[in-house]
Amino acid sequence: MFNITHEIQKSLKRGVKQLSPKTVQKITQFILSQYQKESGLFIDRNGRGDWYYTAFALMLCSALKLKPPPIAKTPPENPDFVHYCSWCLAQLITHKISAFFWMGKRLGKNLTRFYQSKNDNFFPQEDRFTPYSQYLFQMTVRACGLPTKHADLELYQASDFKGAYSNFQYGTASLNATAAAVILHVIPSVGTIDYLKRMQKPEGGFLAHQNASYPDLLSTALALLALNTLHIDPAYSPVSFIQNCFVNNGGFAATDFEEDIFSDIEYTFYGLLATGSFSP
Repeated sequence: MFNITHEIQKSLKRGVKQLSPKTVQKITQFILSQYQKESGLFIDRNGRGDWYYTAFALMLCSALKLKPPPIAKTPPENPDFVHYCSWCLAQLITHKISAFFWMGKRLGKNLTRFYQSKNDNFFPQEDRFTPYSQYLFQMTVRACGLPTKHADLELYQASDFKGAYSNFQYGTASLNATAAAVILHVIPSVGTIDYLKRMQKPEGGFLAHQNASYPDLLSTALALLALNTLHIDPAYSPVSFIQNCFVNNGGFAATDFEEDIFSDIEYTFYGLLATGSFSP
């Protein structure tokens, strides 16, 4: 069973190894600056403690071999699917729960019940079966040590690009959805690989979709992770684009023209993931 979180952690660690000690120190300082003692969580872009950002921060701490500050013990109240997955991942990392330990399996079973029983409005796009929702579910459940069924994404094949996928049934192609399908080990076609490569701009970054105005770091990280899973190199080196997303406060921004105020934990995670998913 392909363990997605293990592959992500391996890419993050490779990313750390490619950085200079000075850059690693700046990133470490930035991550710690995003911790909110009052909530026991890492903050979102609005300065609020958030389990979603906390899960990203804890994965970064693990890759950096950094002891995280004390994390809140109270679970989120009436969370949506994304935040419930984030809380589960945070528990696995914080308590160093082995995938074969009973607590990990209990987390996985509780998440499975959540996934199967909650109303659609708890899920992104109000749909539990999208590539993104299935990616989150399978990634988290597998991290808990439980098997998952093969993802059926037939209804989410893109209407405008053969081999690509959408987060809406027969919708327009999305890099996020297509990369999720590849990472879920949906067998890619020639069109899938062609779509991923077409979304890259010569400067190295990837577009979220074909009508996007400029590349972004999240799309770049997911595309590189998906291509790396397939042992395929991108058409252009992404190194310059990734480096240009690194800003003065030690974090990464979504694009290569944003200022410090827009750097956050999530994009710092994607910065290291992108770095480690590409071998120069």
